[in-house]
Amino acid sequence: SKDPRTYPLSSYSYMIIPTALEGNFTEDKGLTLADFSAYFLCEGQQQAEVLGYSPLPVNLAAAGLEQVLRIPGGNPANKSISNCNNPTFSPDGTNKLANEAPQPQACDKRGADQCLTGTGGASDTTTQATGGSGSSASSSGGASTAAGGGLDGELTTEAAGGAVGLTGVGSPVVAGSPQELPERGVPVATVFLMLLAAVLGLGVVTLPPIIAKRRAALAAAGVPRGPTVRPPQRPSTAAPRRLVPRIHRPSSLRKGGRAVPPSGDS
Repeated sequence: SKDPRTYPLSSYSYMIIPTALEGNFTEDKGLTLADFSAYFLCEGQQQAEVLGYSPLPVNLAAAGLEQVLRIPGGNPANKSISNCNNPTFSPDGTNKLANEAPQPQACDKRGADQCLTGTGGASDTTTQATGGSGSSASSSGGASTAAGGGLDGELTTEAAGGAVGLTGVGSPVVAGSPQELPERGVPVATVFLMLLAAVLGLGVVTLPPIIAKRRAALAAAGVPRGPTVRPPQRPSTAAPRRLVPRIHRPSSLRKGGRAVPPSGDS
């Protein structure tokens, strides 16, 4: 919008409402919840400016009331734009705020200098003394200078990016200019620690699956897992053999003859 009173990007507060009777949610609770929701979409928006917020426009109020009608047990009375006492629009849906809101002052704009009188939500605050001759401000060469008379204090000047304003009573004139900050390099030790942490993290992620896969392959091949333990030897039940010592006897004492008789003998 080209309207000088527009401002960019508002953030909203949302409320999730039930649309079915579930758990301990009853129609009596739905009636109370629907009335409360309709109140803060309509009449409650009258308090928005006092609290430092902007009231909801007609399109958001209508969208909210449409959802309120889905609450079980809610009374559909007083749930429409025609009887919604919202400060931003009329009962017929026209944008009342766009027709009645005051235009901003010429000095109340984005820039190095701002109004000496109140701005924005503090439009009723005055920093000039009664009967003062006003003030003027100018900026040159990256520094700001302000001068004036009839003020409750003395105007001061500081370097670029500082505040130019009153030393006595009153709000300062905000002055500023873009500032460039030098780039900061990353130390070598920090880079080394970052790389080491990345390697350790990669090892923690990749090594366990590799080890598990190798163990599964060895188990499938029949390779025992871990050190081989031999089973204990069972004691033998056979009778022990008796060892007969060999005695070397003289040949004269040995038994002669052969075990097999010679041929012809019976």
